[in-house]
Amino acid sequence: LRLNGQYVIETHPVSVAPSMSIAVQLAQSTPRVDASLTAFGNPRIDDQHELPGAAAEVKEIATVFPRNKVYMGAAATKTQFREAAGRSPLIHVAAHAEADQIDPLYSRILLANEDGKQNFLEAHEILDLPLSHSALVTLSACESGLGRVATGDEVLGFTRSFLSAGTSSLISSLWSVSDDATEV
Repeated sequence: LRLNGQYVIETHPVSVAPSMSIAVQLAQSTPRVDASLTAFGNPRIDDQHELPGAAAEVKEIATVFPRNKVYMGAAATKTQFREAAGRSPLIHVAAHAEADQIDPLYSRILLANEDGKQNFLEAHEILDLPLSHSALVTLSACESGLGRVATGDEVLGFTRSFLSAGTSSLISSLWSVSDDATEV
């Protein structure tokens, strides 16, 4: 969009909401942010899913926050995420994500194996998490912002799930990014 010869984003702050109902919900909430970070990085799945850049990214971000809880490697589990989600004002997840284009509510964030089994946090599970105390969730994961518009419905996927669960803001990605590029 251009206004007076400039792109609107050059002169005005721009926000995007997946639907009007989510926009209204966000406008009615006023987050109070405590500078406390909970971060998940490089969840241990197997050798082919290693993300050393994600580990470095989370370590670097944690140094900015005086109060932080970091779950790396084998500790970056779905169980830990579910336990931390309700009490964390700032959540950062640096992991693999897989977008499900057929049913976006089954899109998933790959978290560390538990009890010898692969573990995923699926978008539909996020809807049930108590995220009203979370001011910002950052998904540093490929294609975590993708979704699909169903007939007569809103955009489905991680964006709708996190915002519907109560978080005030979400940062996600619409494309694939190399691991070492996210570290910077």
